[in-house]
Amino acid sequence: MSACFPHDFLECHITYWIWRTVPVLLLVIGTFGNILNIVILLRKRMRQHSISVHLLFLAVADLALLWTSTFSHMYQQVHRINVRNSSAFLCTAFPWINYGIAGFSVWLLVVVTTERVLVTSSFALSKKKLSNKTAVIISCILLAICLLFPLHYYFGFRLDTFPKQTGNFTNLNEMWTVCVKVSETFENFYKNVWPVMIMTVLNIIPMVLIVSGNLTILINIVRHARQMDRVLPENRNAEIRNSRRNRFLYKMLFLVCGCFVVTNLPYNVYLQFWDRIDVSTPRGLARRNMYDAIFLCLTYCNFALNFVLYFVSGTLFKQEFRALSKECVMLVRKGLCFQTSVREASTMYNRTPVINTLT
Repeated sequence: MSACFPHDFLECHITYWIWRTVPVLLLVIGTFGNILNIVILLRKRMRQHSISVHLLFLAVADLALLWTSTFSHMYQQVHRINVRNSSAFLCTAFPWINYGIAGFSVWLLVVVTTERVLVTSSFALSKKKLSNKTAVIISCILLAICLLFPLHYYFGFRLDTFPKQTGNFTNLNEMWTVCVKVSETFENFYKNVWPVMIMTVLNIIPMVLIVSGNLTILINIVRHARQMDRVLPENRNAEIRNSRRNRFLYKMLFLVCGCFVVTNLPYNVYLQFWDRIDVSTPRGLARRNMYDAIFLCLTYCNFALNFVLYFVSGTLFKQEFRALSKECVMLVRKGLCFQTSVREASTMYNRTPVINTLT
């Protein structure tokens, strides 16, 4: 039976193919890209920058979100199975993990932007304060705060059992489990207060800080370039080398933050009009489901495309990628040569000597 039966709407077919193609592509690209990001960011040359620590945490968070959010949502849309209804643990833990890691990913960009603002404002002060150890401590504290933010899911939901209903008929012999709210008070909080908190804490405030922070970085870079014109010739070369070394980090930051705004802002604007979309007809409901698929998949792009942004943002990441590729090729060649040597040695050892029977 067709997934769009009995209403064969174009919007339904578009939604059907979006959920069966786009998330799969994002999972493949995002998983490969984020694992590669982790490997490259752990290399010695990249570890010299404190921003690499935050980007390392960001890669891990994006990888986790791809499989806890993107995959689960795709699975629910394709197979009509909500993983939260499968166990009492997933009923409460799944949204807690999703919102906690999503908030961590968002606020990591705020931390990285703030750090770069400090670097461009006072390089001497930032060099003393912004070490790799400090970056690890800040990221861990931020993760703990973000996981505490949606902790109410552990107290507001429970797994309950209801008789299965088909149309107007209730089958008491067949039961199904559903993750439900524990009380009407939490229902009101979840519908009226929680969306406002999500919009404010995880969207509006971070976006304002990210945009204003990047504008401040641009202003500081322009001001620093003008100051370089007045630097003595003997000190200008050192300033130019330092500027070129940091250019990759600034370009990468602008692209990553820009991608976050472009992929998240449309979905958050759409949510403000979600309740106003007419779903009184089957076509209206199909149209809203199509909009949901489009804007959600656009948001999921933010978790999968950071590798591409790192790769196109400058030479440092590409150089480390090429160096890593050469090392992998050398290891493969050494492994093949070792296997060949072992095989040849084994053949020589097992070769039976020829006995001259004519003498």
